[in-house]
This record gives sequence, structure tokens and C-alpha cells, in this order.
Amino acid sequence: MINLGLPNARPDLPERFQCPDRLTWGEMRAADGAALRYARLSGPAALHTVIVLPGFAEFIEKYFETARDLAARNCDVWLLDWRGQGDSDGRYFRPTARDFNRDAADLTAFVAGIVKADRPPIAVAHSMGGAIALKAMTRNGSLFAGMALSAPMLGLPLGPLPSGLVRFVTAGAVKIGLGSFILPGTRMWPPDPGQSPATSKTTSDPARSRVMTKWQSAHENLRLAGVTLVWADAALAFCASLNRPQVLASISVPILMAIAGREFFVDPDALRRAARALPRCRVVEFPGAKHELFMESDAIRTAWIDAIADFIADSNTAVTP
Repeated sequence: MINLGLPNARPDLPERFQCPDRLTWGEMRAADGAALRYARLSGPAALHTVIVLPGFAEFIEKYFETARDLAARNCDVWLLDWRGQGDSDGRYFRPTARDFNRDAADLTAFVAGIVKADRPPIAVAHSMGGAIALKAMTRNGSLFAGMALSAPMLGLPLGPLPSGLVRFVTAGAVKIGLGSFILPGTRMWPPDPGQSPATSKTTSDPARSRVMTKWQSAHENLRLAGVTLVWADAALAFCASLNRPQVLASISVPILMAIAGREFFVDPDALRRAARALPRCRVVEFPGAKHELFMESDAIRTAWIDAIADFIADSNTAVTP
């Protein structure tokens, strides 16, 4: 049984990061019986349905501010915890190998069986969540009417090393039992007490840089260690399968893709290549931003939220490359 709702202790955060009063919680049973936690926040005059899909190690609580912003822009906002994250089933402190195809099936079932909107919703997704949403679209091209993707996980930063060599190393490490080893430089629990916006690899905003760890401190089920070798191996394989030109070309809905200029967790060049292969994709670049655009400083984040709102408000979500 998963826990719905919030922990007893409120984190020491400003009100905009707390649970909105009108937010409701629910539980979806996947085809294999796994329980996935979701939440909903509907605007007073909702005209559009959006589904917020977090990235690696993230959870619904981290997106309360974003849910508030989208609800204020006439959206019916749904949020989903992936398996093994947040308060959904399958939690392990050290990430195991993800079954991204199963994640895509879970998302499809969530849209069809829980959200059940009158018209296809808009996906608003970050990093890993964006990649899973794209995978789901290759299986059902009418699942979403459009997609706003923040730094989607379409390639991991490998530096000068060829992806084949990196996969040889990660697969070999998994085979000899080293898959649970955590990659250096990734976000850990407990967090580095000396970390500041200046040293953070994800955001330059002082308040938003504390949101994730404050919620994890208040709610132990939200805690997750950094990227493991076995997780990275699965992610590399998934990126390779998703990046085939014929796969991306099959996704015909409008897509708005944001790329951060100070990126550490995904490969910006891979995103630009993917954007060229997607039939109806427009790229918005934020040179001063770090990876987590939804958690960035006000100027960057507001520009991104406004771009999403304009994208959603367009009745046809029409995007020209």
C-alpha cells in the first residue's frame, strides 16, 4: 500500500512550494498490480488538460509550484510519480535498472484510464519524463495533443568517449556485479551540506535549490541515491533506441523543446539532433540556465513557463520548425 498525501511534517519552505489547497491525491493500479501515486490540481476555469511528468529521482511534491502556475493559466493539472520514485511502488534507495518500456505503458494506462480527458492532453515533462513521454507517443501517436519538454533525456553527456565504449563498460560492470555502484558527480542522499546555487549542477536559484532536499528530509520515501551503473546502462540503451531517425519521425504532434546552456545531465547536441528529426519541433534555448528549468531563477523559469502557456493556449498547439 502506497502513502497518499503528505507527511505529517511540513518542510521549511515558502508557501508556493507547499501543497496547494485544492490538490487531490489518487492511486492507479498498473497492469501487473503495481500502485502508482498521482495528484490533480484543477484551475477554476480549466480549458486545457496537462500532465506533468518528473525526471529521474523526482516526485510530485517538487512540482507544486509548477502545478500552481499551470492551474492559474486555466489548466487541469495531473502529476504522476514513476515507479520507484516518489510514493509509487518499487522504491529502492539505490536506483535499479529502469524498464522504460514499462514506464511508457504505465503512462499510456494513466492517460487512458485515469485522466480520461475529452481531448488528448498536453505533456509537460522534464528530462527522463520527457523521454518516456516520447516513447509512449511512438506506441500511440494520439496519446498527447502536444508536448512541452524540458531538457528531455535523449542523450547522456559522454564527453569524447563513443557511446559504444561507454555501454561496453556499463554492461560489463553490471555483469560482474558492480551495477549498484553510484556514478560520481550525481545527486546523492543525504545532500552535500556545502552545496549552494553557485555549485549546484541543476539550478542557480537559492530558494528552489532547496526544494527537493527539504521535501526528502520531511518524507523519507522520497529519498533516492544518485545514478547507478545499472540505471545508466539501461538509460543509454533506451536513448539509443529512441534516437533512431525513423522512431523520432513517427512522432507527428507539435513539440516545444527547451535546452539549457549550462547542462550537465543530458547532451544538448543530442537534443538538437533529435529536434531536427522530429517533424514539428521548435527549440527554445536558455543559455544561462542549468538542467532544471522548472527550478531555475525567476527570469529563466518565468520565460519557460510563459512559453509553455503560449504553447498550450494555442488551440491547435501548432508549431512550425
